[in-house]
Amino acid sequence: MPGTARAKKVVILGSTGSIGESALRVAREIPEHMEVVGLAANRSASKLAEQVSEFGVANVTLFDDSAIGELKGGVPSGTQIKSGMEGLVELATL
Repeated sequence: MPGTARAKKVVILGSTGSIGESALRVAREIPEHMEVVGLAANRSASKLAEQVSEFGVANVTLFDDSAIGELKGGVPSGTQIKSGMEGLVELATL
C-alpha cells in the first residue's frame, strides 16, 4: 500500500544490558516502526528468555554457552538458539 511505513527489522545485541533495555523500550513504544527480529546477551539467560517471549523473537544468541540449557528451557520451541562469536555474527547479519 503506497504511503504505508514498514517497520524496520532490528537485531539488538546486548539486549539485557542498559542500552539494550532502552532499545527494547523504544521498540515497545513504536511497534509500527520497529520490529525486533533477533536478540543477544552475554550470559543473562533468564532475562533473555523473558525478552524472547515478550517480543516473539525467533533468533537468539547467548554468547556464554554455559547457560544455553537454561535459555532453551525458557523460550518457545522453534526458537533458533546460537552461542559464541559465530552466533553473534549470524544474528547481526539477519
